Amino acid sequence: MAIANYAGKYSGTLSGAANGVWEFTVDTSGGISGFASYNGETFTLNNGSVADDGSFAARELNAVALVTGFGVLFPFAMSGTINLAKRTITDGKWGDYYNYASWDLPFQVSKFSPTIGGTGNLPPYVASAMSDLNWNEKQSLTYTVPAGTFVDPENKALSYSAKLSSGSSLPSWLKFNSSTRVFSGTAPAGSGDYTIRVTAKDTGGLSTYDDVVFYTPAAPTNRPPIVASAMQDQNWIEGQSLTYTVPAGTFSDPDGNTLSYSAKLSGGSSLPSWLKFNSSTRVFSGKAPVGSGDYTIRVTAKDAGGLSTYDDVVFYTVSANRAPVVASAMQDQNWIEGQALTYIVPAGTFSDPEGNTLSYSAKLSSGSSLPSWLKFNNATRLFSGTAPAGSKDYTIRVTATDTGGLSRYDDVVFYTVAASRAPTLAMPS
Repeated sequence: MAIANYAGKYSGTLSGAANGVWEFTVDTSGGISGFASYNGETFTLNNGSVADDGSFAARELNAVALVTGFGVLFPFAMSGTINLAKRTITDGKWGDYYNYASWDLPFQVSKFSPTIGGTGNLPPYVASAMSDLNWNEKQSLTYTVPAGTFVDPENKALSYSAKLSSGSSLPSWLKFNSSTRVFSGTAPAGSGDYTIRVTAKDTGGLSTYDDVVFYTPAAPTNRPPIVASAMQDQNWIEGQSLTYTVPAGTFSDPDGNTLSYSAKLSGGSSLPSWLKFNSSTRVFSGKAPVGSGDYTIRVTAKDAGGLSTYDDVVFYTVSANRAPVVASAMQDQNWIEGQALTYIVPAGTFSDPEGNTLSYSAKLSSGSSLPSWLKFNNATRLFSGTAPAGSKDYTIRVTATDTGGLSRYDDVVFYTVAASRAPTLAMPS
C-alpha cells in the first residue's frame, strides 16, 4: 500500500543536529484492521545522514522484529525523505513534525515515537519557571536565578547570560553575574518594568531561555523616625569626668531604616568645648569645669531618606560636694562641779552648702575621748553629765560631717567651776 505525503507529529527528545542510528517504534493503534500485531515493534533507520536543518534521507528501513500474521519476516523498502523541523512545546521538551512520501508498506503507520540511539546532544530545558518580582525604585536589591530553573538532560554544565527579551542589553543600573546567577542594582526613580530573558546554554552549544518580569514600582513613602522613649535629664557634676549614653530605644523608625545621630545645643549652637558626642556609640563624655551652667542638649536621629526627629535632654551642671561650714560658733559654757547639767549644740551651728544631711561627733580638741563623766548623743547633739569635784576645764571639739564625707568642726570650752559653799560663822575669841 502506498501512502503519499502523509503528515503527522511525534514527541520526544530527538536532536536534528546529530548523526547516528535512530529507532522508531510503530504504532498501529489507529491503522487498518488486521495489522494490530505490528503495534510496538521497532525499526532501525541505518545510514541516516542528518543535515543542519534537521532533515535526513533514509535509504533503507529494515524490519528487525516485524512479523506478519503468518510468522514470515517481511522486509520492505522505502523511498522519499523524512523532514524534521524542531519545535518547542510547553513542557520544555522538543516536539518534531515530520512528513514523508511514498511508503511501500503492508500496513498503515499512524505515528512514530523516536528514541535516540546515536550520539545526539539534547538541549537544556526549563524545569521550573522563574516568578516575576518587584524591584522597588531607589532600593539596592538582588535576585538570584534559582538553581533548579534550568536542567540539562545529560547533566552537562550550563552557562548563563541575560538580556532584555527584545535582545537589548540590560539597563545600566542592573548587573548580572553569570557565575553566581545574581542580578543586582538600584532602580532609579521612574524606571519602567523590564522583561528579562535568562538563557542557559550547554557545552554543546544548545540553549533554552526563561523570561522573568522585573516590576519597578515607586519606593514606599518614607516616614520620619519617632521618639519612642524620651531621655531623662541628667546631673553633670563639676570637675568630674562623666559619660552618658543615649538609650538604644530612645528613637525608632517606622520603616525599619538605620538611624544616624548628631547632637547640638537646643538653640542650634555647638556643644561646649568640654562636652563631646560620639555619633556612632551615642555616648556623651566630658568634665564640666567649675562654674558651668546648665545645658539643654538636642539629640537628632535621621533615617537613610533624610527625615529626622529630635529629643532634648537637660544636663544640669551641679557643684562638686563642699564641706559644711560653721554658721554660728558655739559659746563657751560653765560646767559646775557636782551638778548634773546638759548642753545642746545649737541647730544653726553648722550648715551644708548643698543642703546635705549632717552627722555629729565630739571629742577633746586634742583628739582624745571625752572624760568618762561627759556623754554626747550624736543624734540629738546633747552633752550631759556631772563634773566631779576638782575637774579641770575641757576644750570640746564638735565635728559635723556631710553625706559625702566632708566635715567641719567648732570648739567649745567647758569650764568646770566649784559649786558655791555657804559662809562659815567665826566665833569671837
